[in-house]
Amino acid sequence: MIAGSLIDSTLHKFRDTLDTHNLPGCMTLKPSPAPSAGGSTHAAESVHRLTLSGAAVVADPLYAIPVISDVSQRITLVQRLYRVFEWVVAAGGLLATLPIMLIVGVIVWRDSPGPVLFIQKRMARSTILRGKELLGRDDLRPPHGEFEPETWYYVPTTFNFVKFRTMYVDARERFPQLYDYEYMKKHHRGMYRLEHDPRVTRAGRRLRELTLDELPNFWNVLTGDMTLVGPRPEVPYVLSGYSPEKMEKFTVRPGITGLAQINGRARLSLEEVVAYDLQYIRTRKSVWFDLKILVKTVWLVLARKGAF
Repeated sequence: MIAGSLIDSTLHKFRDTLDTHNLPGCMTLKPSPAPSAGGSTHAAESVHRLTLSGAAVVADPLYAIPVISDVSQRITLVQRLYRVFEWVVAAGGLLATLPIMLIVGVIVWRDSPGPVLFIQKRMARSTILRGKELLGRDDLRPPHGEFEPETWYYVPTTFNFVKFRTMYVDARERFPQLYDYEYMKKHHRGMYRLEHDPRVTRAGRRLRELTLDELPNFWNVLTGDMTLVGPRPEVPYVLSGYSPEKMEKFTVRPGITGLAQINGRARLSLEEVVAYDLQYIRTRKSVWFDLKILVKTVWLVLARKGAF
């Protein structure tokens, strides 16, 4: 009974935090309205128009790639059962780790100034829209030529990603070059994470090693924004370097773990991560593939391999 009340309270706090996610000192992305030719606001949030602390995150139009499969295809019984399984695992994960998360929250709060939770816009599964709804959009472009009015396209969109804060709140101001994709590609092989990252707090370094900072991701699985297995959610500011082929990564829901996470984790470069993500999307045939990834992920987390 007490545990149920605690998890209920925690979930409500997560929801309230997400509703008011522009926390002081927390890196957040703010969308500007994207008026259509008729003057209305587009339903799909435009990544190009998202700003970070007043500065544009993505300068160039992003690719909206055509939908290959049948958009009217129904969800199978196996897929529905797997979604129920994910919900049960996520709810159970939040409940089981609640005492740990409370302790982690206190550690983060005492370690450095700033919010306990880090909430940020990340790339979600793309919205599907007809080409006629995209005509006149200067933030999107098709792979070739112009948008075909009757063709369906995957349109990039975002969601509120939540985890424990592991970096200093002023990290972007102190180390702006580490948020520059071209700089990271030139000086750090385009690495996702640096082993000795000056942006990471003392407590944050330990939390990353133990993967405890990702526990709030279960909330994103409960809300349906994420799945247990899939490409890790990407930050919008690197998308300007994505080709139409790479945009296929956003045709599925992002996941807590994936093929890249069991093949190197933080030691992979951005290009290597994208390659594994595309391999996962193209080779996944059944939920058994996901279950194998989950089992291997648990072993890697317990062995603390590839995390920093």
